[in-house]
Amino acid sequence: MRYFRVHVLALLVFLLCTAPMYGDEAIKADDAGFVSIFDGKTLSGWKGDPVYWRVENGCLVGEITPKTLVKRNTFLIWEEAQPADFELKLEYRITKDGNSGINYRSEKMNDHPYALTGYQADIDGKNRYTGQNYEERGRTTLAYSGQKTVIPKLEKAIGAEDKKKLIKKNAWTPTVVVDSLGTKEELTKHIKSQDWNQVHLIVRGNRLQHYVNGVLMSEVTDKDPLHRRLSGFLGVQVHVGPPMKVEYRKLRLKVLKREEQETKVIHLLNGRDLSKFYTFIHNSDERNVAPEKDRDPDGVYTMADGLLRVSGQHMGYLATKQEFQNYRLVAEFKWGTKTWDGKNRGRDAGLFFNATGEDRLFPKSLECQLLEGATGDLCIISGASLTVDGETKNGQRFERPGKGLWKNELGYRGKDEIEKPLGEWNRIVIENRDGKVSLAINNRVMHSGTKANPSSGRILIQSNNAELFYRKLDLYLY
Repeated sequence: MRYFRVHVLALLVFLLCTAPMYGDEAIKADDAGFVSIFDGKTLSGWKGDPVYWRVENGCLVGEITPKTLVKRNTFLIWEEAQPADFELKLEYRITKDGNSGINYRSEKMNDHPYALTGYQADIDGKNRYTGQNYEERGRTTLAYSGQKTVIPKLEKAIGAEDKKKLIKKNAWTPTVVVDSLGTKEELTKHIKSQDWNQVHLIVRGNRLQHYVNGVLMSEVTDKDPLHRRLSGFLGVQVHVGPPMKVEYRKLRLKVLKREEQETKVIHLLNGRDLSKFYTFIHNSDERNVAPEKDRDPDGVYTMADGLLRVSGQHMGYLATKQEFQNYRLVAEFKWGTKTWDGKNRGRDAGLFFNATGEDRLFPKSLECQLLEGATGDLCIISGASLTVDGETKNGQRFERPGKGLWKNELGYRGKDEIEKPLGEWNRIVIENRDGKVSLAINNRVMHSGTKANPSSGRILIQSNNAELFYRKLDLYLY
């Protein structure tokens, strides 16, 4: 099967409608809506370190040998989509000393080429962890095998260091156990040692269920909107440890229609046009010429192939027609190659939120700075204010943690750079609720503030001096 890299929704619809079944090893369509995501012959659609991953006898095989001991957990990642609500069925076989897992709703990490952070259905050869819910490089254990748990909402987004304070014995201490699904002894007797076992994940909204051989092993209801994920990559893992081998086969995915949650979702980018926005652009190189509303003769903002392109040719912004209060904004962007200022300065743009008042190039608002080497700075614009760690600013900016020395030069990357390399997608999450604001870039919290003024307003997508693209601008309204 040939996979097409298209918008996630379009891809999943394509898969559901057209995907053929593969070979003798493939499962036939025994359940309506399931499609194969592994062809049984190649790693098409998957990406991982070939030292550890291969296809053999119709299976995805992850193996560590005495000569290839791994220093960090490494994943084989399915890159064709980032499912939100879904069911996943597969079979696995693992050696006695093996340690593996199935990640979902996961993000790629910058510090390792095949690393993921996100929910994981644990698998191990000794069945100490099989079936539990473990958040890889996140909140750690959310439910042990045999537990039904609820993850309560935290009042503010927290970074890695603060998360460590809430983790004890490799488990997330805010977790509340609400019911028992059976003892470990009762559950593990259903798991075959060093033989084929069936896994069925049901992931819908904030409820995450892990079944092994038809038995519910764990269930998590994640009520923490600041730290949970509602979509992301799928992947399978080989874990740090002794030599081991894990095999996966018959991997089938069924995309589910998202249930109404406690939030209403607005997709600001509909993939076709910019009907939810208006433009405000300085269309001239002459400074004394006023910016113009709803006039974009040079096509600074265009939609093509489901992506919003911002050319960067003129300064200005694309603004939502509607104002918003109490929301979570999830955006994904990447830089293009075109720049306009001719002075070798860093690629520069911004994502403004809570913009109020009349239109001008820098209206009263808060801004997530998008700037090579400084992405993640939080700028306080034109009379706005915010308090972070007891410090209130009515202008200037809060610099991102660990930024260090910064140079305004094209392609600049800091020592602890959070932004992904040129041409790769970055994820922004802005939480704005009752005057509290948090900003995260690529799964790292940059700022958490209070007393935001304004606390509501328009969303603005700035054009400054460089080309960039957006593939997602989703608002989750509370």
